[in-house]
Amino acid sequence: MMDATRGALEGSAGTRPAKSATESPTRLHAPLELRNFSAGYSASELPVVDASFVLERGSMTALVGPNGAGKSTMLKGILGLTPVHDPSAARFFGEPLERVRGKVAYLPQRSELDWSFPASALDIVAMGLYGRLGLFRRVGRAARAEAREALALVGLAHAQDKPIGELSGGQRQRVLVARALVQRAELVLLDEPFANVDEVTEQTIARVLQELRAQGTTILAVHHDLGTVRSIFADAILFNTRVLAHGPVRATLADASVARAYGLALNTAPDTAHDAERNS
Repeated sequence: MMDATRGALEGSAGTRPAKSATESPTRLHAPLELRNFSAGYSASELPVVDASFVLERGSMTALVGPNGAGKSTMLKGILGLTPVHDPSAARFFGEPLERVRGKVAYLPQRSELDWSFPASALDIVAMGLYGRLGLFRRVGRAARAEAREALALVGLAHAQDKPIGELSGGQRQRVLVARALVQRAELVLLDEPFANVDEVTEQTIARVLQELRAQGTTILAVHHDLGTVRSIFADAILFNTRVLAHGPVRATLADASVARAYGLALNTAPDTAHDAERNS
Protein backbone atom coordinates (compact mmCIF):
# COMPACT_ATOMS: atom_id res chain seq x y z
CA MET A 1 0.00 0.00 0.00
CA MET A 2 1.25 3.43 -0.90
CA ASP A 3 2.32 5.97 1.68
CA ALA A 4 -0.62 8.32 1.11
CA THR A 5 -3.74 7.95 -1.00
CA ARG A 6 -3.50 11.13 -3.02
CA GLY A 7 0.29 10.92 -3.16
CA ALA A 8 0.03 7.47 -4.67
CA LEU A 9 -2.37 8.65 -7.35
CA GLU A 10 -0.30 11.70 -8.20
CA GLY A 11 2.80 9.58 -8.45
CA SER A 12 1.20 7.43 -11.14
CA ALA A 13 0.46 10.41 -13.37
CA GLY A 14 3.03 12.99 -12.38
CA THR A 15 3.36 14.72 -9.03
CA ARG A 16 1.89 18.19 -8.76
CA PRO A 17 3.94 20.78 -6.90
CA ALA A 18 2.40 22.00 -3.65
CA LYS A 19 0.84 25.45 -3.75
CA SER A 20 1.18 28.02 -1.03
CA ALA A 21 -1.68 30.16 0.22
CA THR A 22 -0.27 33.10 -1.70
CA GLU A 23 -0.51 31.17 -4.95
CA SER A 24 -4.20 30.28 -4.51
CA PRO A 25 -6.52 32.76 -2.78
CA THR A 26 -9.22 30.06 -2.49
CA ARG A 27 -7.01 28.20 -0.02
CA LEU A 28 -7.54 31.01 2.48
CA HIS A 29 -11.29 30.30 2.64
CA ALA A 30 -13.26 27.45 4.17
CA PRO A 31 -13.89 24.60 1.71
CA LEU A 32 -17.64 24.87 2.33
CA GLU A 33 -19.68 27.57 4.04
CA LEU A 34 -23.48 27.79 4.19
CA ARG A 35 -25.26 30.91 5.43
CA ASN A 36 -29.04 30.64 5.82
CA PHE A 37 -29.21 28.08 3.03
CA SER A 38 -32.67 26.81 2.02
CA ALA A 39 -33.52 24.18 -0.60
CA GLY A 40 -36.63 22.47 -1.94
CA TYR A 41 -38.91 22.19 -4.95
CA SER A 42 -41.38 24.87 -3.83
CA ALA A 43 -41.51 27.79 -1.42
CA SER A 44 -44.23 26.00 0.56
CA GLU A 45 -42.20 22.80 0.95
CA LEU A 46 -38.59 23.45 1.92
CA PRO A 47 -36.88 20.32 3.34
CA VAL A 48 -33.88 22.51 4.17
CA VAL A 49 -34.45 25.82 5.97
CA ASP A 50 -31.82 28.40 6.92
CA ALA A 51 -28.98 25.88 7.26
CA SER A 52 -25.70 27.45 8.34
CA PHE A 53 -22.33 25.84 9.01
CA VAL A 54 -18.65 26.10 8.07
CA LEU A 55 -16.41 23.13 7.27
CA GLU A 56 -12.78 23.67 8.16
CA ARG A 57 -10.05 22.43 5.85
CA GLY A 58 -9.13 18.83 6.57
CA SER A 59 -12.26 18.09 8.63
CA MET A 60 -14.19 14.83 8.31
CA THR A 61 -17.84 15.40 9.15
CA ALA A 62 -20.91 13.16 9.27
CA LEU A 63 -24.26 14.71 8.36
CA VAL A 64 -26.61 12.89 10.73
CA GLY A 65 -30.37 13.02 11.21
CA PRO A 66 -33.60 11.03 10.86
CA ASN A 67 -35.01 9.85 7.55
CA GLY A 68 -36.76 12.66 5.71
CA ALA A 69 -34.73 15.33 7.52
CA GLY A 70 -33.47 16.84 4.25
CA LYS A 71 -29.85 15.65 4.39
CA SER A 72 -29.62 14.44 0.80
CA THR A 73 -31.68 17.41 -0.39
CA MET A 74 -29.17 19.77 1.20
CA LEU A 75 -26.23 17.95 -0.35
CA LYS A 76 -27.83 18.06 -3.80
CA GLY A 77 -28.94 21.64 -3.32
CA ILE A 78 -25.48 23.00 -2.61
CA LEU A 79 -24.28 21.22 -5.75
CA GLY A 80 -27.05 22.75 -7.87
CA LEU A 81 -28.82 19.43 -8.40
CA THR A 82 -32.07 20.53 -6.74
CA PRO A 83 -33.73 23.98 -6.56
CA VAL A 84 -32.46 26.36 -3.87
CA HIS A 85 -33.79 29.63 -2.50
CA ASP A 86 -30.50 31.55 -2.85
CA PRO A 87 -27.50 29.90 -4.55
CA SER A 88 -25.18 32.56 -3.13
CA ALA A 89 -25.83 31.15 0.36
CA ALA A 90 -23.38 28.34 -0.45
CA ARG A 91 -19.70 29.15 -0.95
CA PHE A 92 -16.94 26.75 -1.87
CA PHE A 93 -13.47 28.03 -0.98
CA GLY A 94 -15.05 31.47 -0.86
CA GLU A 95 -16.39 31.17 -4.42
CA PRO A 96 -19.54 30.03 -6.25
CA LEU A 97 -19.36 26.35 -7.17
CA GLU A 98 -18.94 26.99 -10.89
CA ARG A 99 -15.62 28.74 -10.30
CA VAL A 100 -14.06 25.90 -8.29
CA ARG A 101 -15.93 22.84 -9.52
CA GLY A 102 -12.68 20.98 -10.13
CA LYS A 103 -11.95 21.12 -6.40
CA VAL A 104 -15.19 19.32 -5.48
CA ALA A 105 -16.09 15.63 -5.85
CA TYR A 106 -19.55 14.16 -5.24
CA LEU A 107 -20.60 10.55 -4.63
CA PRO A 108 -24.36 10.07 -5.09
CA GLN A 109 -26.31 7.27 -3.52
CA ARG A 110 -25.54 4.01 -5.26
CA SER A 111 -29.23 3.42 -6.04
CA GLU A 112 -29.37 6.58 -8.16
CA LEU A 113 -27.03 5.21 -10.82
CA ASP A 114 -27.74 2.88 -13.75
CA TRP A 115 -25.63 -0.20 -13.11
CA SER A 116 -26.80 -1.88 -16.30
CA PHE A 117 -24.65 0.55 -18.32
CA PRO A 118 -22.16 -1.49 -20.43
CA ALA A 119 -18.91 -0.44 -18.77
CA SER A 120 -16.19 -2.04 -16.70
CA ALA A 121 -15.10 -1.00 -13.22
CA LEU A 122 -12.03 0.62 -14.78
CA ASP A 123 -14.18 2.58 -17.25
CA ILE A 124 -16.29 4.05 -14.44
CA VAL A 125 -13.24 5.11 -12.43
CA ALA A 126 -11.65 6.65 -15.53
CA MET A 127 -14.76 8.84 -15.93
CA GLY A 128 -13.60 10.70 -12.85
CA LEU A 129 -10.62 11.94 -14.85
CA TYR A 130 -12.68 13.89 -17.39
CA GLY A 131 -12.83 16.98 -15.22
CA ARG A 132 -9.04 17.22 -15.35
CA LEU A 133 -8.44 15.89 -18.86
CA GLY A 134 -11.40 17.45 -20.64
CA LEU A 135 -14.60 15.71 -21.68
CA PHE A 136 -13.51 14.95 -25.26
CA ARG A 137 -9.90 14.10 -24.56
CA ARG A 138 -8.89 10.48 -24.78
CA VAL A 139 -8.05 8.70 -21.54
CA GLY A 140 -4.47 7.66 -22.25
CA ARG A 141 -2.12 5.12 -20.75
CA ALA A 142 -1.04 7.26 -17.80
CA ALA A 143 -4.63 8.15 -16.94
CA ARG A 144 -5.76 4.53 -17.07
CA ALA A 145 -2.82 3.60 -14.85
CA GLU A 146 -4.07 6.18 -12.36
CA ALA A 147 -7.56 4.64 -12.50
CA ARG A 148 -6.08 1.19 -11.88
CA GLU A 149 -4.14 2.58 -8.93
CA ALA A 150 -7.36 3.96 -7.43
CA LEU A 151 -9.06 0.58 -7.82
CA ALA A 152 -6.12 -1.07 -6.05
CA LEU A 153 -6.46 1.40 -3.17
CA VAL A 154 -10.05 0.25 -2.60
CA GLY A 155 -9.16 -3.43 -2.97
CA LEU A 156 -10.57 -3.97 -6.46
CA ALA A 157 -7.46 -4.42 -8.60
CA HIS A 158 -8.71 -7.89 -9.53
CA ALA A 159 -12.07 -6.55 -10.75
CA GLN A 160 -10.92 -3.78 -13.10
CA ASP A 161 -12.24 -5.50 -16.23
CA LYS A 162 -15.44 -6.78 -14.65
CA PRO A 163 -18.73 -5.32 -15.98
CA ILE A 164 -20.26 -3.07 -13.35
CA GLY A 165 -23.54 -5.00 -13.57
CA GLU A 166 -21.75 -8.06 -12.17
CA LEU A 167 -20.29 -6.28 -9.14
CA SER A 168 -21.75 -6.67 -5.66
CA GLY A 169 -23.28 -3.67 -3.89
CA GLY A 170 -20.17 -3.17 -1.79
CA GLN A 171 -17.89 -3.42 -4.82
CA ARG A 172 -19.99 -0.85 -6.67
CA GLN A 173 -19.64 1.54 -3.75
CA ARG A 174 -15.87 1.09 -3.76
CA VAL A 175 -15.78 1.82 -7.49
CA LEU A 176 -17.52 5.13 -6.81
CA VAL A 177 -14.97 5.97 -4.12
CA ALA A 178 -12.15 5.13 -6.54
CA ARG A 179 -13.74 7.46 -9.11
CA ALA A 180 -13.69 10.24 -6.54
CA LEU A 181 -10.06 9.53 -5.71
CA VAL A 182 -8.86 10.18 -9.26
CA GLN A 183 -10.57 13.56 -9.23
CA ARG A 184 -8.02 14.71 -6.61
CA ALA A 185 -10.67 16.96 -5.11
CA GLU A 186 -10.06 19.13 -2.06
CA LEU A 187 -13.67 18.73 -0.91
CA VAL A 188 -15.48 15.38 -1.13
CA LEU A 189 -19.25 15.17 -0.57
CA LEU A 190 -20.76 11.70 -0.14
CA ASP A 191 -24.42 10.67 0.10
CA GLU A 192 -24.74 7.50 2.21
CA PRO A 193 -21.35 5.94 1.35
CA PHE A 194 -21.75 3.27 4.06
CA ALA A 195 -25.37 2.33 3.38
CA ASN A 196 -26.01 -1.40 2.87
CA VAL A 197 -22.37 -2.40 2.39
CA ASP A 198 -20.43 -5.35 3.75
CA GLU A 199 -17.90 -5.02 6.56
CA VAL A 200 -14.89 -5.14 4.23
CA THR A 201 -16.30 -2.31 2.13
CA GLU A 202 -17.13 -0.24 5.21
CA GLN A 203 -13.62 -0.63 6.58
CA THR A 204 -12.04 0.09 3.19
CA ILE A 205 -14.05 3.27 2.59
CA ALA A 206 -13.42 4.48 6.14
CA ARG A 207 -9.67 3.92 5.75
CA VAL A 208 -9.51 5.72 2.41
CA LEU A 209 -11.51 8.70 3.68
CA GLN A 210 -9.37 8.96 6.81
CA GLU A 211 -6.21 8.88 4.69
CA LEU A 212 -7.60 11.67 2.52
CA ARG A 213 -8.45 13.69 5.59
CA ALA A 214 -4.90 13.24 6.90
CA GLN A 215 -3.67 14.84 3.67
CA GLY A 216 -5.91 17.89 4.08
CA THR A 217 -8.98 16.83 2.09
CA THR A 218 -12.29 18.01 3.56
CA ILE A 219 -15.02 15.39 3.76
CA LEU A 220 -18.77 15.67 4.38
CA ALA A 221 -20.85 12.49 4.29
CA VAL A 222 -24.51 11.76 4.92
CA HIS A 223 -24.48 8.95 7.48
CA HIS A 224 -27.34 7.09 9.15
CA ASP A 225 -25.70 4.61 11.50
CA LEU A 226 -25.35 6.19 14.94
CA GLY A 227 -23.60 3.02 16.05
CA THR A 228 -20.56 3.62 13.82
CA VAL A 229 -20.45 7.38 13.36
CA ARG A 230 -18.22 7.93 16.41
CA SER A 231 -15.60 5.44 15.21
CA ILE A 232 -15.40 6.80 11.65
CA PHE A 233 -15.90 10.57 11.88
CA ALA A 234 -14.23 13.28 13.93
CA ASP A 235 -17.06 15.81 13.61
CA ALA A 236 -20.81 15.71 13.07
CA ILE A 237 -23.65 17.95 11.99
CA LEU A 238 -26.93 16.97 13.61
CA PHE A 239 -29.61 17.91 11.12
CA ASN A 240 -33.38 17.90 10.90
CA THR A 241 -34.50 20.44 8.29
CA ARG A 242 -31.96 22.82 9.82
CA VAL A 243 -28.66 22.50 11.65
CA LEU A 244 -29.30 21.57 15.29
CA ALA A 245 -25.70 21.10 16.38
CA HIS A 246 -22.23 21.02 14.81
CA GLY A 247 -18.89 20.13 16.31
CA PRO A 248 -16.84 17.19 17.65
CA VAL A 249 -18.85 14.03 17.15
CA ARG A 250 -19.22 12.97 20.79
CA ALA A 251 -20.38 16.37 21.99
CA THR A 252 -22.66 16.93 19.00
CA LEU A 253 -24.33 13.55 19.30
CA ALA A 254 -24.98 13.80 23.04
CA ASP A 255 -28.16 12.03 24.16
CA ALA A 256 -30.25 15.18 24.56
CA SER A 257 -29.36 16.51 21.11
CA VAL A 258 -30.04 13.18 19.40
CA ALA A 259 -33.37 12.82 21.20
CA ARG A 260 -34.40 16.27 20.05
CA ALA A 261 -33.40 15.61 16.43
CA TYR A 262 -35.16 12.24 16.27
CA GLY A 263 -38.21 13.28 18.29
CA LEU A 264 -37.53 10.73 21.02
CA ALA A 265 -37.89 10.69 24.76
CA LEU A 266 -34.48 11.23 26.34
CA ASN A 267 -34.30 7.77 27.91
CA THR A 268 -34.58 6.16 24.46
CA ALA A 269 -31.59 7.89 22.84
CA PRO A 270 -29.30 7.10 21.21
CA ASP A 271 -29.92 3.33 20.95
CA THR A 272 -33.54 3.61 19.82
CA ALA A 273 -32.59 6.19 17.20
CA HIS A 274 -29.86 3.84 16.02
CA ASP A 275 -32.27 0.92 15.76
CA ALA A 276 -34.88 3.04 13.98
CA GLU A 277 -32.38 4.14 11.37
CA ARG A 278 -31.03 0.65 10.72
CA ASN A 279 -34.56 -0.78 10.37
CA SER A 280 -35.88 2.00 8.11
